Amino acid sequence: MKRLVAIVLVMMTVAAMFAACQKKEQYMVIGMPMPMSGADAYIGASPKVFMDDYVEKLNASGGILGKKLKVIAYDTAADVAVEAVNATNRLISQDKAFAIIGPTSSSAAIPMAPIVNAAKVPVITPTATNEKVTVQENGQLNPFMFRVCFIDNYQGKAAAYYAYEKLGYKRVGVFDTIGDPYTQGISDYFVEEFTRLGGTITNRMSLQESDVEFRPQLTSMNATNVEAIFAPAGSYVMSTYLINQARELGITVPFVMSDANYDDGLLDACGENANGSMLTNGLYADDPAYAEFAAEFKKKHPEWNANTFVLYTYDCAELLMWGIKKANSFDGTKVKDAIESATNIKLFTDPSFSMDPKTHNPLNKTVAIIVAKDGKWELLETFRPQY
Repeated sequence: MKRLVAIVLVMMTVAAMFAACQKKEQYMVIGMPMPMSGADAYIGASPKVFMDDYVEKLNASGGILGKKLKVIAYDTAADVAVEAVNATNRLISQDKAFAIIGPTSSSAAIPMAPIVNAAKVPVITPTATNEKVTVQENGQLNPFMFRVCFIDNYQGKAAAYYAYEKLGYKRVGVFDTIGDPYTQGISDYFVEEFTRLGGTITNRMSLQESDVEFRPQLTSMNATNVEAIFAPAGSYVMSTYLINQARELGITVPFVMSDANYDDGLLDACGENANGSMLTNGLYADDPAYAEFAAEFKKKHPEWNANTFVLYTYDCAELLMWGIKKANSFDGTKVKDAIESATNIKLFTDPSFSMDPKTHNPLNKTVAIIVAKDGKWELLETFRPQY
């Protein structure tokens, strides 16, 4: 009898463990490989916090297609390209992620593409803008890579048009970053369009991302009589060094930056030195339409802001949920096909979002010109380039 009781207890324990495993398997995993520590924490930590909130709310209402979701994130701050690849492999093989939101940079997204294409796991990046994220250099589409932001071609040409036609700059110097496809791609298109319009690129220099001293390069650039400096750094950290050191040298020309620099951290670090400098972005974070969400987010997470990376991650989440519902499935290929067909759907920051099935880029995105003034970002103008 004792032996029988012991066997029954063991069977009950095993059954309980099996039931627990079965319950755990009900969670469908969304992966997030992003930098979440160090100087670039604002790029990935705040979107991760948002996704936790988003999934918690969704799960509380029953989940989606009868399943609850779970976010598993990996910090890629140590080396965004290498760590993104490592994280992607873990998310697919170990965590069984059915989809990935992220990464935020092109240098991380490009090497991920072959992995997710082979595994048939759809990826939606909020802010990786290099063309090769979704379309390879040979013109072949990466079938499982998508984005909700505009691309370097679009942004670089728009910045050049605005600098030349609207602001009247005729002589501009350019700083890009060594080995960074994001800054080099945008710079290539800026230079191409600015010179096509009739402007002069006085000098173009490549900077080392790990450096913090740029006075020699700034002095050399200033000697070319520039009217503005185009500096699409991969994060605002490098831009703060450039702006502050330029002002210390008495260089007063404005900096024209890109979307990755759009954060209050730049304003805090530069103060009045940033006045007059501007950037291009796909949205204006202080738009009244986002105010209620931003206030609630800040109240719940006082250490973070609902910055561009959060707002675009919101769009990624909405697009992914739409794709799951349209596909009526979590199957990677079916979800991919659904996302590819998105036409005039409503996302958080875009009331009429459409995906180009040939490039997996959004169509007709608005470009916001945002200027730093007295410790705040102000919207100068929005327009839709005809490219």
